[in-house]
Amino acid sequence: MKLQYKQIYEKIKTGSVSLRRRFVLYVTSAIVTSVVLLLLLLSLFGVLNPVNSRIDAHLDDQLDNHVVQMERDVDKLAAYSLSFSEQMEAVIEDYLTEHDLSFGDLTNDIDALTALQVKAFGTVYTNIRIAPCSGAFYILNTTVNNTLNSPRYNGIYIKFANLYAESTINTKVALFRGSSEIARNNDINLYSTWQNEMQTDVFADMSVFAENGYVLSSVTKIPDTWERARYIYSPIYGKDGQAIGICGFEMSDLYLQLSYSAADTESSQTICALIDKTEQGYVGQFISNRSGYVPPVCESITVKEHGSFYEYQCGEYEYIGKSKDVDIDGNTITIAMMFPKQQYESIVRDGQFKNVAIFFIIAAVAICACLWLSKKYITPIRKSITQIKTNKTDFTPSGITEIDDLFAFLAEQDRQNEAVLAEMESQKAEMQTTLDQMSSEHSQAKQEITRLAYSRKNEVDPDDYEQFLLGIKSLTPMERTVFNHYLEGKKVKEIMELVGFKESTIRFHNRNIYSKLGVNSLKQLLRFAAIMKRDEEGGDKK
Repeated sequence: MKLQYKQIYEKIKTGSVSLRRRFVLYVTSAIVTSVVLLLLLLSLFGVLNPVNSRIDAHLDDQLDNHVVQMERDVDKLAAYSLSFSEQMEAVIEDYLTEHDLSFGDLTNDIDALTALQVKAFGTVYTNIRIAPCSGAFYILNTTVNNTLNSPRYNGIYIKFANLYAESTINTKVALFRGSSEIARNNDINLYSTWQNEMQTDVFADMSVFAENGYVLSSVTKIPDTWERARYIYSPIYGKDGQAIGICGFEMSDLYLQLSYSAADTESSQTICALIDKTEQGYVGQFISNRSGYVPPVCESITVKEHGSFYEYQCGEYEYIGKSKDVDIDGNTITIAMMFPKQQYESIVRDGQFKNVAIFFIIAAVAICACLWLSKKYITPIRKSITQIKTNKTDFTPSGITEIDDLFAFLAEQDRQNEAVLAEMESQKAEMQTTLDQMSSEHSQAKQEITRLAYSRKNEVDPDDYEQFLLGIKSLTPMERTVFNHYLEGKKVKEIMELVGFKESTIRFHNRNIYSKLGVNSLKQLLRFAAIMKRDEEGGDKK
């Protein structure tokens, strides 16, 4: 097929392709080229190929929804955190006042710290039940043993199990940090992960608290567990205005997966991620969609550009998506929406296949349209040309007014040309007849002159004739030229035009010629010339 088109193209260049093939090829090429340009422009603007634009719109919609939800929940947790802080400050102040203690007196006093935990447990438990979180805690900058190499801090950390329960009255505690006495009093099971105090480096720099009074942390691993979480916490201040601890709420991976599931309107595997940038790269929490799909936990995430999107790589898993930075009162968190790269490529291929199918359908329609136009317009023209080439007198109309007028005009021109040609042939025949007659008459005249010259040769004086012959040799070149013109039957005016002389000059030459030839008139000259010619012809015959 490629060779055939190449041959047709070469024939077009040399001008040897039929009108019909030329029409079909040119019109089809023009239509296909126009369609390709149109498809290209529509694809660039995302009209014809809406795959990327549809994906982009879907991800933007999901991002907007999750941004709004995240801002709302963070604001809510921030408010709860600030309220929680005020409550804890009141509880601690009441306890210290009641027992006439300062905050420094609590260090290494296990009984006092345990009693403080018992007093604060109700506050912590109440806040975890009302806040949108997976756990609540307070941690004080004190310990029951300050001689340990790894500093520990006293406080309570409660984590619920049934995060999806609409009622938190009978919520089961899945993780507990604090005094075992509190656990026994409140029927809390102490698992193998239980610890009395907690490890944290938050007290290394308390200047992180901004004017808004709370911190949104990056994702981190919960000590002594496999889980990860990010925290919203606020400082707890003592009487002197110094921070003596923190309190706040936890948002674990599982909680986010259950609370921020991506809608599956476009893809059942669309997932959300909360990403944090670190010195080693990116870390984040992945949130499953409603189908339950969630990527495995990975230590780091690689982010790079992929066209108008970003490509996220988590271990051996690759995703395509978009992200948006959210600034919440000075605390920045990046929200990303994505789905597996393999699924993205599959969607793109489907879109490309549809575009190719549309192109071929349009091309097929264009070819059919060209063939139809060729049948309607080119075929009648070819038939009309054939009629003219075969000299048909009965011209069959093609149905196209302009074409019919053109070929009718050409046919009429042919008829007129044939009539003119016939007339010219007739005139040629007549002229040939006249020429034949003139030739015959000339021959007869020559014969008659010869006959008369011979018959009258005896009437001419031999001496005069001899002088005539001798006089011819004495003629000058110009006189001989004039003499020859007389022999050819020319008249004086004709000789004047031939030699370019005036009449007086011709007459001057005439007198010289007559004198040298010994004649008295042109008639006598011609008679002697005829006799001379007769003698010469007779001599040739001999």
